[in-house]
Amino acid sequence: MQYEEFVREMHTRLQERLKEDYEIREEEVIKCNDTRDRKLIFDKKEKGEIQAIPSISIKGFFEMHEIGIPVEECERVLLRCVEDAEARSNSEEWEEAVLSWEAAKNHVYPVLLSKERNSEFLKDLVWHPFLDLAVCYMLVLPINEGQGNMKIKKENLARWDIKEEELIAQAEENNLEQRYLLTDMDETLRKMTAGSKTAGKEKMEGAGIYVLTNQNNMYGAAKLLCKPLLEKIADGQSFYILPSSVHESILVPESAGIPGKALDEMVREVNSTMVAEEEVLSDHIYFYDSQTGQIQM
Repeated sequence: MQYEEFVREMHTRLQERLKEDYEIREEEVIKCNDTRDRKLIFDKKEKGEIQAIPSISIKGFFEMHEIGIPVEECERVLLRCVEDAEARSNSEEWEEAVLSWEAAKNHVYPVLLSKERNSEFLKDLVWHPFLDLAVCYMLVLPINEGQGNMKIKKENLARWDIKEEELIAQAEENNLEQRYLLTDMDETLRKMTAGSKTAGKEKMEGAGIYVLTNQNNMYGAAKLLCKPLLEKIADGQSFYILPSSVHESILVPESAGIPGKALDEMVREVNSTMVAEEEVLSDHIYFYDSQTGQIQM
């Protein structure tokens, strides 16, 4: 079964199952890095004003079918996804956070994205530039043993009746307070560079290289915005920052003696071969200067 046929089949099956509750439509949506994704949108009949509309990407289910999973099983799993999405959107915690800044403010965090790659995606979001990157903001809320999240738009500020400056200050505070993860990179780096032609990789083992992310490993590259944290990690040493993805960063001490050009080549190579298109952060390295406490390009 080809992709278009699979989409039509799933659309038909699901509409038949859910016709009393939902009108289902297909839509191409813009994701991070202006990538496009084909989704089924489930418009709930007689939905409330603030209820989220479940939207499910079809690509992953088609890939399941391609490796031998029957259409019936794909349908069952997709229905469960719709149920889970509806449960999250109907939760009192989510509804309260969407409506009330007091309920939302302890759950907003910054997100680092490529500014150049997200010209469309950023249009409706609250964001500001950081070097050649963009800082936008996300509501992240634990719900029903899972997690609900949404990128924060200008319309959300109007609903919460707050200024952009208040959102930014609160997100920065939450980012500082959120637990971070700093993990030795030696073994992971050896796997990443196995067979790589990148110069300087042989110097990396034992060089005190670490990967930095947040406790959820979700959009953890934003930990680079925490100046006190970087100062603590640096401990008086400068280091290069390899933007591994929007979720994490690799920190390479300047004392390792690896040329910046070699690290730049590594970032581009890994981005082109190992990082999903929507998760690429940047194609070049950054430098943390311990003397100034600033990140430079």
